[in-house]
Amino acid sequence: MDLRFDWHASIEDLNELNKLLALLIADVNTGRSSRGMASGDFKDRAISEERIARQLLSALYNAYFTMPRSKVSLPLTAAHYGINQSGKVPYSYRSVKALYDSLRKLGWITVEPGIENKGYTRVAAAGFLSECLDSQGFRWQKQKPNPPELLVVLRDRDNTSQHAKRAKKKITLSTPETEDVNEHRQNLFKINSFLTSHCISLNFK
Repeated sequence: MDLRFDWHASIEDLNELNKLLALLIADVNTGRSSRGMASGDFKDRAISEERIARQLLSALYNAYFTMPRSKVSLPLTAAHYGINQSGKVPYSYRSVKALYDSLRKLGWITVEPGIENKGYTRVAAAGFLSECLDSQGFRWQKQKPNPPELLVVLRDRDNTSQHAKRAKKKITLSTPETEDVNEHRQNLFKINSFLTSHCISLNFK
């Protein structure tokens, strides 16, 4: 299954990935002007883009070592992005697009274009990036569990449309802030924290 890039676990402490991250950020900033930006805005953008770059590279790393090898789903239209908007990619579209363009320019990804209203663009590690991943090999990393506020999602079917196909579309509703919901969140967070502290592997011979 080709997961959306922000659904993959972010890898924090893999040296090879940190080196690749520095190269990618340097390429994004090549020739870029900060003219007209306040120093605080420039710093915020740099922090945000480093976080997004890490997420993209982590997703490519995880997909590369999936059996069978998978690709990473990457929305390339602004409508799919929205910070603090349920169901949308929680990053700046402009920053994601800049990083995607650099990944393509560097030859670090192959691209399978998406089809409008049917599927996102899918990418996979290639070139120098895949060579580095092969050299690094797969190493177990402790995953960072999602925060409690993201663990309970309420969904329904859109029954307001007169079109049969659209009527079956799932929609995300606002989650009620109740004691039961908060208890479910905390319990799920405890379970996920326990699971992500253990390495579960299969010994094939």
